[in-house]
Amino acid sequence: MKNILAAGVIVAVLSFCSCDDFNYSFSNDDGHTVMNISDETGTLRLETRGEITFTDDETAIKTISDDGYIKYRRNGTKFKAVTNAGGEIVYTINGGDPKTGLDAEEKKILAHAIKEMINVGYDAKNRVARIYKASGSAGVLSAVDELRNDWVKGQYLEYLVTNTTINDMEMTTVARKIGDLTSDYDKSRLLQKISARYLDNEQTTDAYLDAVNTLGSDYEKENTLKLIVDQPLTAIQYAKVLTITGNIGSDYNKANVLKQLISHGIPSESNTVSFLMATENIGSDYERANVLKAMLEHGVPTGSGYTKFLDVAGNIGGDYEKGEVLKQLAVCRIASDDDWVNLIKETEKLGGDHDKSDAMIEIAKHMPKSDKIKAAYMLSAKAITGDYDYGQAIKAVN
Repeated sequence: MKNILAAGVIVAVLSFCSCDDFNYSFSNDDGHTVMNISDETGTLRLETRGEITFTDDETAIKTISDDGYIKYRRNGTKFKAVTNAGGEIVYTINGGDPKTGLDAEEKKILAHAIKEMINVGYDAKNRVARIYKASGSAGVLSAVDELRNDWVKGQYLEYLVTNTTINDMEMTTVARKIGDLTSDYDKSRLLQKISARYLDNEQTTDAYLDAVNTLGSDYEKENTLKLIVDQPLTAIQYAKVLTITGNIGSDYNKANVLKQLISHGIPSESNTVSFLMATENIGSDYERANVLKAMLEHGVPTGSGYTKFLDVAGNIGGDYEKGEVLKQLAVCRIASDDDWVNLIKETEKLGGDHDKSDAMIEIAKHMPKSDKIKAAYMLSAKAITGDYDYGQAIKAVN
């Protein structure tokens, strides 16, 4: 089993990372690599050069190229391994004399060191390919469970997502394991690499959404949700998407997901109300109005959805944004006289006379001229106190 540490094995952009209990640095200079890691278990320094091969059971070193070596230091344990002129591997362990043979305790030290090297990503891309070839996705997923480093786990999971064709059940397991990672960036990046064809499966989609729900970053939630909302969703999954979206703190990111979701059309009446409740949680008048206007591009909600739409629109704080939504609604096909009456009444919530008049004039252009609707119009027009604006509104309906 060949294990080679090369420049491509660990991404150069990750030359340094740090969090509360984990610090990692990596450098590669023409095949000479150095890793320094510190976490709650202590510190590790690993320095390698050349081509290094482990035994199949990954407990011993099989070969080291003539120009190669390994230098390993983990807390109080250290060793160096090189090849002598005769092709034998020579070990120096814990400052002792160089030797070609190891006793039982020293073999344990070496086996543990190799396990540590694998755990921090040594030859990850080549190793995961070998594991998959030998034992399929089950072998890779089992190897993931043995790894301590989340970044390295991500390399193994990414291999399954991008380099293999696994079944729906296996991809469901992969999605769950992605959700167990700690890094929002890694979770989002891997979730977005899952092929859309897997998201036709209900269990995989559920696991995907559960993983999205673990994200703390609003930006990453938006990116991953916008992928899933392009897929057919069950009523339960649609509701789950709305719940996750409602928990996004950023009005901008929340609105982007909702606009992407509504781009596929008006949902069922029950989910329409849920959609509007999520929209209601947008604090920005501008963003809330944009979502409502995007909704109207696909039709007018009916029944309880229409009532909730007017409620959400009526609670927009800015008169301009509120008026724009009401005017756009007036252009749409409104189902009944009662719905027209309720729209007209919403204009009374506008604060300025000009805004009230402006909205009512637009409504007058499109509303049926039944006695019921006209009477409601005349009644709401009385909320305009300025003579000029009142006169303009009345003139529009006559």
